[in-house]
Parts: sequence; C-alpha cells; structure tokens
Amino acid sequence: MAPEPLRGCGLSPLTPDAVPSSLMRGPLLLLVSAGLACSFESAALSVESGDLMETDTGTGPGSTTVASTSGSSSGPTGFSSTIGATDPVLTTNAESDDTEDAVAFVQELELKGASDYDFPEVPLLVTLTAENSRWNAIAPDLSNLRFVGRAGGDDIELPFEVGGVGDEWAQLWVLVPEVSSEADRFRVEYGMGVRPSVWTPGDVWSAYEAVWHLGEDPGNRKPQYLDSSGNGRHITNPDNDSIPSGDMVPGIVGRAPRFNEDRELQITNSQWPDSNIGDRFTVEAWVQYEEVPPSAFRWIVRKADTYELVGSRNQPEPLTSPAWSVHDGSEFRYTQASGESWNQGPGVWNYAAATFERNMAQGQVRTALFLDGVEAAREDSADYQPAQSQADFRIGSQLTAVVDEVRVSFEVRPPQWFELQNRSMRDDLLQYGEPMPLP
Repeated sequence: MAPEPLRGCGLSPLTPDAVPSSLMRGPLLLLVSAGLACSFESAALSVESGDLMETDTGTGPGSTTVASTSGSSSGPTGFSSTIGATDPVLTTNAESDDTEDAVAFVQELELKGASDYDFPEVPLLVTLTAENSRWNAIAPDLSNLRFVGRAGGDDIELPFEVGGVGDEWAQLWVLVPEVSSEADRFRVEYGMGVRPSVWTPGDVWSAYEAVWHLGEDPGNRKPQYLDSSGNGRHITNPDNDSIPSGDMVPGIVGRAPRFNEDRELQITNSQWPDSNIGDRFTVEAWVQYEEVPPSAFRWIVRKADTYELVGSRNQPEPLTSPAWSVHDGSEFRYTQASGESWNQGPGVWNYAAATFERNMAQGQVRTALFLDGVEAAREDSADYQPAQSQADFRIGSQLTAVVDEVRVSFEVRPPQWFELQNRSMRDDLLQYGEPMPLP
C-alpha cells in the first residue's frame, strides 16, 4: 500500500489539447467535473512545485473546476519543459539504447494469473512509484501519462482516474477492456510528447450504480464525497462538520474518513429512490477496524428495513467477520460466515462484498458474502420479494472504523470478480516491466 498521500481525490487528468479516445461515451470535456472532488467551492487547481493548490477564480458557486497545467517537469537527464504550453516532439538519442538518454518511456504491465479469469471491462488499480517507474519523467499533474491496451485486435487508449498522488507515487484506476488468458497485459506511457485523452470518472466506473472513493477533504461542504460512477449519487454527513479534515487518514487508496459512533454518511431516499434492492445487487467496501466491534449493531452499509452489511449485531459475542442480510418483508435473513476471523485490528484492511440474486423462474433467492476475495458464506432459499423502504442509504452507521472504496452494482458479480479486485487493490496483480524508451 502506498504511503499517506499528499493529495488524492478522484482526479481525472487534464491536457489543454487532448484528443478524445474512441472509448469516450460523451463529448470532449476540458472542464472536467471530476475536479470537483477536490473542492466544492469555486476554485481552480494549479500545479506548483508538484503540489495541487486551490486558487480562487472569482466565479460564483456551482462553477466548474478546471485544472491548470502550468508547472514544469524535470526528466532523468535534467531536461525541463513547460507542460501544456506547447506540443513537444518526442526526442530520444537514436545512437544509444541507454534509457538515461530518453525523455519518454513505455512499460508493460502484466496481469499475473490472468488465465484464471474471463471478464470484460475491469477497473484495476495501478500504483506507479519511484521504484517501479521512471518517476522523474512523469509530470506532477500526470498530464503526460496514458494507458494503452488491446481491444478487437487494435490498440486503444484506456480511461483512467487518479486515486491518490504523493511525493514519488501515484495510484490510478484503469479500465482495461478484458482480463483473460488472451488479454493478460497492457502498457503505460509517460514523458515528453505523451498526450493522453481527457477522461471523466464515469468512463472508468460505467458498470456501477455508485462508487465512492471517500478521499476528498470534506470540510464544511455538501456534498462531501462525490460518486465517481457518473450517476450523481453524491453522499454527505447530515451535519456538515461531523467529519473534520483531521479525521481523514490513509485509505486503501488515497485517503478515507474515520467513522465513530456519532458519524455516518447518507443519501436521502428522495435523492436516490432506486437504492432499494432489486433482483440483482452487489455491494463492496473496504474496512479497517480500530477496535473490536461490540455486541451491538454496527453497520458498514445499510438501508433500514431493506438490506445491511453489518460489522456487528446484537448477540452474545462480537462478530469475528461481517454479516450480510436482506429483509424479506417480515424479518432480516442473515448470511454469516461462522468461524471466519476478519476483524484484525488497527492497520489491517479487509474487503467485504455481498450479493443478492433473485431467480423467479426457478423460485429461488441466493445471497452470498465474500471476505478478502473469498466466498465465506452462501444461502439459498425459496423465492421471496425483498422489502422496499423509504429509508436513506447510509455508510458507517454507529461504526468505529475507517471505511473506503464503497461500490454498489445493480448486478451480481461472479465469485472470481472479488478475488481479482482483492488482488488488484492490494497491488498483488500486476507485474511492472522495465521502463523502455518510447519509440
């Protein structure tokens, strides 16, 4: 896991003369809404000495945030240029294979064990560091970095979203077209002359109903945390100042809020009436407990009288792992892993995921709970209509823990999906190739 970030708020890269990729599902956006993840006030983002700084634009509330790429970058040979001021031409020393003479690089990223999977359009986490890349060739605002993969026999540029950036590292979510035995690698390019397309977060997370990275500085703004799926399911605390900046701590990616029993995040049912569970549903979250949950209800994610992913509940002993429950109209039906140890204490991140699938044709309902990428419990029952309620959707209710990367899908992810995501988020999936001069 990367060290504590200097900045990390779900940014998308901006380039002044960007060219839209064939994967773009909308018009080219030079004013990218993802920038709002850093500030919900009227502000512009500028790059200076490698740090993101907010500067007042003088425009009114609700204006779009733009990113200025006016900083400079020093490469491995001491070269310096103004990012975005011109359209530089890639230059390398044609008489030498020494990568020290290069100003742009390409690296192959291999997916270890890709033959075990067969999934289209998978968001993966890439962590670039000073140890596994030519970090000095990457612009501080990441404006000269792009990812390329294969789809239909052709090279295509891959959409990505920035999750966190530090002194000498960056975490980025990349949407790869496929992970399978036939698609086990893609590449990253960066340096002088590399000009990525412009992406919004929704280009990466289009298969999700809601994705909360929870990495923004919440301040006193509403909404405090943006939904990266593009569906506008932004989430906030009912009390503006209940999660101060000082309680933003290192997350599994970027930063994340520390919850206690007096804090929670919520979306009202009027803002998200579709949050009731349907025939197909998946919820995912990363949790780091700071204390053993008590013998009382503590919710990771919940919609009262509908469904709940709980960290603990009323019973003689605290849970050693979460439980997943769906209301059938008369009571909650719990799916719980017996004997599974999960609450490992401070500093340990765990991944919880749960699914619900109703098959009316077969007269059956299946619920499943996955812990750290492995199926821990499954329940098959006779068909029932899950309860619908007007309750708000909530994260972190009465929970003492750090919660990060909460995702909701209106579909059922297969078991190996969670194994793949667990490996990706723990940086155990990719093999980073040697940086080579970009032709």
